[in-house]
Amino acid sequence: MLRSFLERVPIDACAVSYPPGTRAGDVAAAPYDAGMSAAVAERDGAVEIVVWVVPGAHRTELAGVHGDAVRVRVSQPPEKGRATRAVGELLAAAIGVPVELVAGGTSRRKRFRAVGVDAATVRRALGV
Repeated sequence: MLRSFLERVPIDACAVSYPPGTRAGDVAAAPYDAGMSAAVAERDGAVEIVVWVVPGAHRTELAGVHGDAVRVRVSQPPEKGRATRAVGELLAAAIGVPVELVAGGTSRRKRFRAVGVDAATVRRALGV
């Protein structure tokens, strides 16, 4: 069954890209995630940040990437909006400007909006 799947999948669909200046044989080179441009993007004079929330974690922290979103762990449970508020507070503290929830109030995948900052600054602040 696996063999028939691999025969149908084009080789380009399985390709991993690496950052400029590295080779696939470099052990230290991590795969380049081209989808991260979607996690932090400028739209309508503001920056939108897509996050994937992990509620009920041991500590509240920025935890890298999850697909095309910034992964955020929060210690608050997903009850009555507590985890969402914790994510908003963490993003505001990291970026240095207030953020507002745009979408995903009851979902793990949320979209926040920040005004008064550019996308490059947000990426640098979030470490993505």
